[in-house]
Amino acid sequence: MHTPHFLTSLLSGYAAILFTERPIVGLLFLSATFGSPFVGLSGLLCASVALLTTECFQFSNLKNNQAVYNGILLGLSLGVSYTFNMHLFILLLLAGFGVAWITTTFVDFSWRLSHLPVLSLPFVITAFPIHFIAKQYATNGVEHLSLPGDHLFPLEILNTFFTALGATFFSPHPLIGVVIFVGIVWSSRYLAFLAVAGFSVGFIVFTHFAHSPPSSLFSWTAFNCILTSMALGGIFTIPERRSLGMALMGAALAALMMVAMKNILLNLGPLTFVLPFLLSTFFILIGLQKRLSPIPPYLTLEHPQLPEASYKHYRLEKARQTPHPESIALSPPFYGTWHIYQGFYGPHTHQPPWQYALDFFILNGERSFKNQGTELLDYFCFGLPVLSPCSGIVLEAQDHLPDNIPGEANLHNPWGNHILIKLEGGRYVLLAHLKQTSIQVAAGKQIYVGQILAACGNSGRSLQPHLHLQVQTLAALGSATLPFHLSAVASQAEEAHEPYFYPVLCPKKGASIQTIQKNSSIAACFHFPAGRTVRFRFKQPAKDWIERQLKVELTLDGRFRLVSDKGAHCFFEETEHLCLFHNTLGGRDPFLDIFILSLSMTPYAEYVPTWKDHPSALLIPFSFWQRALFMLVRPLDPGLMSQYRRAWNDENKCWHQFGEHRLKIFLNWHVVFYTHVEFYDDPPVMRLSARCGKKSWTLELLAVGQLGDLGIPKWEGEVKN
Repeated sequence: MHTPHFLTSLLSGYAAILFTERPIVGLLFLSATFGSPFVGLSGLLCASVALLTTECFQFSNLKNNQAVYNGILLGLSLGVSYTFNMHLFILLLLAGFGVAWITTTFVDFSWRLSHLPVLSLPFVITAFPIHFIAKQYATNGVEHLSLPGDHLFPLEILNTFFTALGATFFSPHPLIGVVIFVGIVWSSRYLAFLAVAGFSVGFIVFTHFAHSPPSSLFSWTAFNCILTSMALGGIFTIPERRSLGMALMGAALAALMMVAMKNILLNLGPLTFVLPFLLSTFFILIGLQKRLSPIPPYLTLEHPQLPEASYKHYRLEKARQTPHPESIALSPPFYGTWHIYQGFYGPHTHQPPWQYALDFFILNGERSFKNQGTELLDYFCFGLPVLSPCSGIVLEAQDHLPDNIPGEANLHNPWGNHILIKLEGGRYVLLAHLKQTSIQVAAGKQIYVGQILAACGNSGRSLQPHLHLQVQTLAALGSATLPFHLSAVASQAEEAHEPYFYPVLCPKKGASIQTIQKNSSIAACFHFPAGRTVRFRFKQPAKDWIERQLKVELTLDGRFRLVSDKGAHCFFEETEHLCLFHNTLGGRDPFLDIFILSLSMTPYAEYVPTWKDHPSALLIPFSFWQRALFMLVRPLDPGLMSQYRRAWNDENKCWHQFGEHRLKIFLNWHVVFYTHVEFYDDPPVMRLSARCGKKSWTLELLAVGQLGDLGIPKWEGEVKN
């Protein structure tokens, strides 16, 4: 193993004890453990052996330095319980080796059992036999910290809080707790808030049920409330109100367990101190996985992150996607602009179990017909083409029923003429009330999105011509319906002044739905295949022009990402109708940030109305102090209220895309950031600019190229601005 990699992994293990992986924070935590030199040395030695063991045997199922932080805890518990001698030294080596094997075993066991994180369970399991062995060969006696007195602050509650934080690393001293708290704040302001909140709740519960003021035992074990609150409210769930409430309940539960296990904790010592945290966290996580439907708080067990990162990802995805996680995507089943006659949970017929359905018709002003509306041909939608909203197999196609006279209904055949389509995933799409003898496909035929299937009619339980669309669970007519949404449409609500483009939409009654026509030239401008390179010149405020480059990479899991020459990157996806950029990763880079903010969500429609998006507020190129102040005031990224519009300039033969990005920082303190993109399809030229107050940034495209590979030639073509 290379020395830099070894040190990075070791320090990340120290950081992982408090749910972060930043090596610099791990270095801070490592230094804190040396308040007692022999205790710190014991933790470092055991962790090093555990890390060497995992690397030597290539335990592929271990991640987030699980064996390392369990080795740290095991070593620290031995160092604080026994005097350092040759017997303890050998035992630390064996303990580090053993905890690595125990960790790799229980990582799989806990995940297969109930998708649980292993946390510090391997430490507890390994500590019991190791400590019993140590009692026979090592000298008992807790080592005292070589630090000033325990009363660092005038308020005793502050001393208790920071002492409890120090006890996380078996160093119960307020000064060490201050160092650890600095590391938590450095990593995550929200985790720091959860630490304080969890401790406060634990203090109240412990004081009430223990019938006595908190003792030294509470100072040693109150970290259970802190860790439980941090784990449940910030690491294994998406941060929001319910997760905060659950985190505080978890802290209270940990405090109750501390009261109930008081004698056990006193008799068995440090090896049991972490049990309240483990039990309360496991119980709550198991319970959350037994819920019948996915409601907040949402679990992040498969990909735990710091709360700021998980919330930023969740907020952006929620803003861009339908609110129901099991919703099925469909395309509009018509050309042009139609209106919603009846939406989900409509008062007429869209009631459970048929609540998820849409009825479409066409309005001109406030009327759906011309003349007196007594004839079918008076209705604007009657006889217009009905398109396939999906790809699938036609299961049923019936069109022999006559269309009703306006105002009358066929109650014996409520669905009227209809087409039932089977989707690949086993769901079924129903198009109903079709025109008599208009169906152009037969049962058993494969159909595709946008294919003309029939014409809009007035058959079945239909008082006026309209098109009924629903997704159902079974093939039988009248089966229960499922949530669905429309993809890539423009819509204008009844109270809105202009239509907006929506990548996904669950429209409501009265909204207009407009289909979007793709512009191939615009799509070509934003097509980024793997290996593509894009070279710009970049101008920042009060700085000279510099050259910068972006390249496109395809990751092992099949995702595309845009990578800057400074290492920052951003995942993106191209669909049939738009290009979507996600949150930036890998550090700050104003060049990449402005590029992403300008093009955050770009539809390929030629005549597209305005659209909205909610990219990260940290894409704004704040100064260091502005960014630090913002992250302190708003630890969870609130996102930007971004509104985009695009227009064609016939004189210059180019597209102009404007963005206005508003950020509410605190009370009436707002920041407004503006972006502007000019792009041509022939020749391919792009110019991006941004401004905020008197500051401005500019990106000008210089060249487009392709990285070389086996069988793929390398090339680069300069662009003439």
